[in-house]
Amino acid sequence: MEYYAGRCYQNGSLALVFLPISQNSRNILKSPTHAASVTVSSTPAAAANARVALLGSVEVLYDIDSESAAKLETCYTASHPDAAAWVPGAPDAPHKVRNLLETGELFTEQYASQAYWARFDPHTVYYVGGFGE
Repeated sequence: MEYYAGRCYQNGSLALVFLPISQNSRNILKSPTHAASVTVSSTPAAAANARVALLGSVEVLYDIDSESAAKLETCYTASHPDAAAWVPGAPDAPHKVRNLLETGELFTEQYASQAYWARFDPHTVYYVGGFGE
């Protein structure tokens, strides 16, 4: 997952915007455990730099209540203001029709236009200290 917000849950879980049209999201849904990995590294990422890989599972929050969704949106967009147009419920979300037309995939417009909040629950952490200069 490319974007996540790390301070939305007190237990260390990460908040995600989950787009079913994304290949990453489809792969997660096909996994029986909804397995995923997230890499936390410096910008720009380089082999010489230290980084952390998190392995865990994703829970898509299909039935989230409006108060919890509003809190997630506030938290998530504080980390990623540029993602405001992509969050669930965004009125003019770019993914609503454009992705359907560009990909040529046989998704219904309703499916293509959906975005959901999701939670990444890490269960394993790997630290890579870098590979030198």
